[in-house]
Amino acid sequence: MIATDVFDCHNPACGHGLIDTPSHAASKFKIVMQKNVYKIATASEWTKATTSGYFIGSPDDCRDGFIHLSSKSQLNGTLEKHFKGKDDLVLIAFEVSSLGRELKWEQSRGGELFPHLYGALPVALALWQRPLTSDENGVSRLDEEWFAC
Repeated sequence: MIATDVFDCHNPACGHGLIDTPSHAASKFKIVMQKNVYKIATASEWTKATTSGYFIGSPDDCRDGFIHLSSKSQLNGTLEKHFKGKDDLVLIAFEVSSLGRELKWEQSRGGELFPHLYGALPVALALWQRPLTSDENGVSRLDEEWFAC
């Protein structure tokens, strides 16, 4: 299942989340509504991108043929599963509406829809970047202040 349309809930207090839509028979499908999506990269990958103007992807992104992104609600799981024990990471925010039709929401881990970007990511579109620090278990943690409206 691929959801190519991204809907904004227009709720200034929210600006992101999931909404259930009517379904056929017993199945339901969720439309992803996000204001922002996030890329986790190494600082060296991001520095290289800022020099060229484009982030072309990590080795995993290049292998898979798209740039892996995450919604805010997916970040902790992504950090735990794919980045545990890794240092020198940065989190970069992008506005969904700036990424155009190259952004696709596709089923991944646990059937959840994840944002995938099919194309190079212009660094000029970054809203902000933050260095990530790891806890005692080697998992990077997020500061909720970064996501405040």
